[in-house]
Amino acid sequence: MSVESAPHTPWWRGVVAGIVYATGYILFDFLSFIEPYNGMDITPWSPTAGLTVAFATLCGWRIAPIAVLMPLAADGIVRHFPFAWTVSLLASLAVSGSYVCAGLCLRASRRFDAAFRSLRDVIVFEVIAAIATCVSAVTYVGILYFAGVLGRNELAPAGSRFWTGDMVGILIISPLVFFAAKGKLREQVTLEHFLGFLCIAAILLVGLYLFEGHSPVLLFLLIVPIIWLALRDRAPGAALALAFTQAGLVVFLSLKPSHTNTLEDFEVMMVVLSLTSLLLAGMSAEHQAILVRTKDEQLALSQTLRTRFTTEVAAMLGHELNQPLSAMKIYLSVLGGTGPGGPIDASNIVRQLSGQLERTERILHSIRDLAEARAVQPERLDVEAELTAVTALLRDQASKHEVTLESLVEYDARWVTADPVQFQQAIYNLVLNAIESLTEAHRPGTVTVSVTRTSTDQVEVTVSDTGPGFPKDMLATGPTMFRTSKRNGTGVGLPLVRSIAEAHGGTFSLNNLERGAAVRFTMLQQGQA
Repeated sequence: MSVESAPHTPWWRGVVAGIVYATGYILFDFLSFIEPYNGMDITPWSPTAGLTVAFATLCGWRIAPIAVLMPLAADGIVRHFPFAWTVSLLASLAVSGSYVCAGLCLRASRRFDAAFRSLRDVIVFEVIAAIATCVSAVTYVGILYFAGVLGRNELAPAGSRFWTGDMVGILIISPLVFFAAKGKLREQVTLEHFLGFLCIAAILLVGLYLFEGHSPVLLFLLIVPIIWLALRDRAPGAALALAFTQAGLVVFLSLKPSHTNTLEDFEVMMVVLSLTSLLLAGMSAEHQAILVRTKDEQLALSQTLRTRFTTEVAAMLGHELNQPLSAMKIYLSVLGGTGPGGPIDASNIVRQLSGQLERTERILHSIRDLAEARAVQPERLDVEAELTAVTALLRDQASKHEVTLESLVEYDARWVTADPVQFQQAIYNLVLNAIESLTEAHRPGTVTVSVTRTSTDQVEVTVSDTGPGFPKDMLATGPTMFRTSKRNGTGVGLPLVRSIAEAHGGTFSLNNLERGAAVRFTMLQQGQA
């Protein structure tokens, strides 16, 4: 999990954390002791549960000794020990033990990140919170029952209220403490947040006074600003909105105690709001992460194309310049023996020129050798998955120009052996080339990627479009570096795809269809390229 923990944390930080936890526990217990069940520590909402889970998650075992004793201390300070101290001690151990274990489970889990960066983090948190509150409610109510404090007919209502209050406390307070410890809450103080909180306050005021606190109506009204903040700012926004709503409920209900619903009814509503808003916040965070990852993949793919472009240019320069340089070397050698300036001086000049030309030739050979050293790292690829990844990168650009992307993969051709980066690069280049061709033709169209099996060990990838097609001379000679039929083309894409296909032991071809064009290349289906 991504909970910051340092093995060499100064001792005084642990002391400060203990003092903050103990002070916050007593304060929260005092403020939340509203509408208690028969004077016991069973209230409609219990922020102390969320505080214990959060500090156990952040601090680990160091907070356990204090956490175990705090319910007992709160019983004495706030409630003056409503029953025998032995019962209070057992109840304290049961409640605090459940929530310390919940926090330690979150801390140890590799599937949980206290920053709630994904939907999985939220689900893990909510499941552990639900289990811990169930265990705590059953043990606490059971202890009071066997101690004679509760009757059999009181077990269900007492347990239900205990679970609801502690669940609300964990869902609201724990995320708040997580983000406060990471300094994330300071980022949420903006004008838009104040407007959101003002909207929540207005809904509480109108709902409690105009609708007499009718909880279903209030739930539908409150869900709009809370979910808006959750989607906008993800988990930190949801945590602040839920905490503000809970505080507003307590304040308004204390100012107007005569309402049709009890605070417990509203806390059931808060459980629903908390679960929903945190889940939506997790989905929003995951969506944002996918967008960032997609953008990074696009940048990486573009960087790969630029790198391969450089190597192709270097190879072409090494090949094209080698012949004229060799000819110049021969001419200068001849000149060294017959020049009018005398054989000694002319020969000296020619030797110097020849030496420089040999050095230039060695450099160009080195560049060409480097460019031709294309390390292909083949592995078994799922063609459908690779096509999905590439088309996802180009889907927005295609939609913008009214181009439809389709893919057809035969069942027998689903797997190929290829370098994953180069395979994606080839598909990306061809699909992008087809989209640009249709765009320049100023007409909507379709780009289809089809993969078929041509032999026992080879598949053929075809990228076709409904565009204007290739010029006849290009069909005859094949693609040439820097030669293009597009207005804004570079003449690099098709030669790169051909070099990728050839590096994998495959073939490459251009074809015009009855309507449009098609580029085909082959790759091995099994074995090493």
